[in-house]
Amino acid sequence: MTTTRVEALSDGVFAIAMTLLIIEIHVPHVDTANASALGQALRQLAPQVVAFVISFLILGTFWIGHHNHFVHIRKANRTLLWLNILFLCTIAFLPFSTAFLAAYWHQPLGGVLYGSNLLAAGALLWLHWVYATAGRRLVSHDLADEVVYSGRRRVEMGLVVYSVATITAFLWPPISLVLFTMMPIAYMLPGRVDRHLEQ
Repeated sequence: MTTTRVEALSDGVFAIAMTLLIIEIHVPHVDTANASALGQALRQLAPQVVAFVISFLILGTFWIGHHNHFVHIRKANRTLLWLNILFLCTIAFLPFSTAFLAAYWHQPLGGVLYGSNLLAAGALLWLHWVYATAGRRLVSHDLADEVVYSGRRRVEMGLVVYSVATITAFLWPPISLVLFTMMPIAYMLPGRVDRHLEQ
């Protein structure tokens, strides 16, 4: 079967999840004549805004990785469909874990829940790629080994950082936020997969 509907559903879930992130942030209602009260209200929104930016960029990173997979995946089967559904489940859950992180960023559980969500998403994206490329099951038979391994390593790098960030949340919750932010910044740099796509 073709991958057209798989990609369409995936794009829709990503679009909704990215939109729901900002819906969690509400404009404060204070006396506009009191500038200090308005400033204080905006400062109180800072954790929500930071969590929104981090999650939006991470969702963008996951979308790009998923998109790059389907540049090479030529067909789908039932197993791939279910792996994709489970992956999208973790993506759809991210607005909740982001809101939880924004509310409890100073508590270990805030970072642990958020990190666990990202780890689940990353693990399923990794499994998605490994399954599709094993024995060139759902990709072109002439797909270079370098592309297969490079795609795998980029996801594994994210899993390592998300694991460290989640563990760090137990000890220093604010530091874990910095580690979560590192991944989308690192992924903005082109890798071997991107260079292959440009050829």
